[in-house]
Amino acid sequence: MDSLTFLKLMNVGITVFFFAIGSIIASFWALVAARLQEGRGWVKGRSECDYCRHLICWWQNIPVLSYLFLRGRCHYCHRRIKASYFIWECLLGLWTVVWLWYLSPLAPYADQTSLAIRPPFFSVPGNLLALLQSLLFLCLGAVLLWTALVDLQTQEIADGWLWTVLALTVAKYGLDLGYGSLSLGQIGPVLLRSLGVGAVFWVLDWVARRIWKRPGIGLGDTLMVMLLAWWLPSVGELAVMFLLAFWLGAIVGLLILGFAKLGRVKKQPTIAFLPFINLAFLLSCFWGQQLSAWILGLNG
Repeated sequence: MDSLTFLKLMNVGITVFFFAIGSIIASFWALVAARLQEGRGWVKGRSECDYCRHLICWWQNIPVLSYLFLRGRCHYCHRRIKASYFIWECLLGLWTVVWLWYLSPLAPYADQTSLAIRPPFFSVPGNLLALLQSLLFLCLGAVLLWTALVDLQTQEIADGWLWTVLALTVAKYGLDLGYGSLSLGQIGPVLLRSLGVGAVFWVLDWVARRIWKRPGIGLGDTLMVMLLAWWLPSVGELAVMFLLAFWLGAIVGLLILGFAKLGRVKKQPTIAFLPFINLAFLLSCFWGQQLSAWILGLNG
């Protein structure tokens, strides 16, 4: 086996390992969230079926794999397991792999094979600040993926998750200020950007409710956008996030409307906007400069 083949196999092994770590965290995350919502303790007690309450064996509780092996059904009552659990485990597993190859301090030292991806917007020089920044962004992405899935199902975002994003944002800027990579004078423009995008969303909400007589943009969505504005380095990336969120929402809305007219959708569902905001933010983080140059003619 030559060195290049060995490096490829090693990268595959590392990728699978980190995907497994992310999916395991996702499985535990979903368990804690479900039990807290039901007012139950989450420290003790084995997992059980949501319907028949039968205790789940270890081999039926392996993230991702058990769902596929059981074909999405409970082994005992044969009722369908919520697909959102499987999707969440896959998403957080993939996000952990993206963090590994894009954002972690390991990324710049990875080999030059097709599996090694250069970090597109984070400067990762291999010091403690870079590690802490990348870990904060890993946590932020996980929260965004979770809140998007929950919002799709409930059209609500719990206040606790907004406080979590706020805490991560404060931690990020605290690190930047503490390590001297950011000055207090640089916070002013970021604050203005955040307030500006919040004002735009408030106006859009007012127009939708008062003039168009339609459901507007919720307060939770507006607050989330204002918080995410602190993570984007320039107005170009913020504008790209704004445009992408509305374009993606419009495309999905038109598709749903088209399926409704064809009779494929019995009842036109309420479209949650937060998933589009979160997806647009992540896309803007990774390709914001390129997209702003292409869409807006800016250089970032």
